Amino acid sequence: MQAYRRVKALVAVVLCGYAVAAVVLKASLRHEAEVFPVFAWSVFTTVPAENAEYALRILAVAGDALDPPRFYEEVPSFFPESQRVEVFWIAQRLGRALDSGDVERIRAHRLLLERQHLRGRGTLQYEIVHRTFNTLARWSTGQFKSIRPLATFSTERTAQ
Repeated sequence: MQAYRRVKALVAVVLCGYAVAAVVLKASLRHEAEVFPVFAWSVFTTVPAENAEYALRILAVAGDALDPPRFYEEVPSFFPESQRVEVFWIAQRLGRALDSGDVERIRAHRLLLERQHLRGRGTLQYEIVHRTFNTLARWSTGQFKSIRPLATFSTERTAQ
């Protein structure tokens, strides 16, 4: 029974010490700062609500314009593999190359995209856009804060 009381007292002291350390550290550090393992409960307050990425937007398929234009991941009827991550990563690299003006990287990523993922559907007109969004708003409504077109391409004029 004596050992049980000692363990119980030790656990109470450790928990009280943890609580005191948490209060002291939170009061003395910046509001956003945390010291693991003292803090773990405000992890989601530091996650950015706004994200930005590049995306492939389809404007026309086989000469037929899409109204409104649709993002690659939204048209599985044209692209059955539209949920695969490879095109997303190619779009990220192509968008960064367009932003930096690196002609060789633009050409290489465009060829990869068109030869691996956009062929066999007739002539496509597409653009690479930079889009920003609030993660929760996009998840619930599908809306973006902004969409900025970077470049428009056609598979008819694929660079060799």
